Amino acid sequence: MQFNVGTADLRRALKAVAPHAETSNEVPTTHRLRVDVGADHVTVSATNGYTIGHAVVWTLDFEGEVGVFDLSPQDVKEILTLFHGKKDRGDEPDYTVRITVDSERVTITDVSGLFDGKALHLPRYPTDENFPDVVRLIQTSLLTGPEATTRLITSGKLHGLFGAASSAYEMPLVWDHAGDKGVLLVTCGKDFLGMLMPIRPDEAVLADIEKWHADWLARILEAAFGEQPSPDA
Repeated sequence: MQFNVGTADLRRALKAVAPHAETSNEVPTTHRLRVDVGADHVTVSATNGYTIGHAVVWTLDFEGEVGVFDLSPQDVKEILTLFHGKKDRGDEPDYTVRITVDSERVTITDVSGLFDGKALHLPRYPTDENFPDVVRLIQTSLLTGPEATTRLITSGKLHGLFGAASSAYEMPLVWDHAGDKGVLLVTCGKDFLGMLMPIRPDEAVLADIEKWHADWLARILEAAFGEQPSPDA
């Protein structure tokens, strides 16, 4: 397969999605980004089991058959290091890269000028057939319908992964309830969609959380009214 995409468009997608890939190569199934190539657009997806990043890159030209290929996190770093998009200059077109995928390698070539420029040749990362069906996971949550939850327990690290999308697309993050398990749907502009799944702590941690909340409530009310809340408050 072979297709052309805008360099800046590709960079935004990779920068937004890459943080959601599993960082350890000891979990090979999700230590990767999945690139799903269609005739008019490409999607880039990654998940670590708790968050999902999913972005659209619109193709400028396409040849061959549709299909998928995977990139390792290191592949993404090399692409972002070598290829840089043109800064926004009104109607001036962005730089363009051509991506060619065969059974042995993935080749990214700068085709912005009259002649092909710099190229990066990457050994093709083995495609993992067990990579989660990210689109199906998102579809399931959307079709289930939102259910408001009063509490979402997550880590600052997982929550912070979505900052990369906001930075890449220079757009705010929008958080919506999705599904019936406290899942949050995260959108950023028109080309990025993500999901944040809650952490399921054990009973001891839940008990601690309840106590911390009660303690904070007591302190705040005491500061406001000079008294502790009643047990029925």
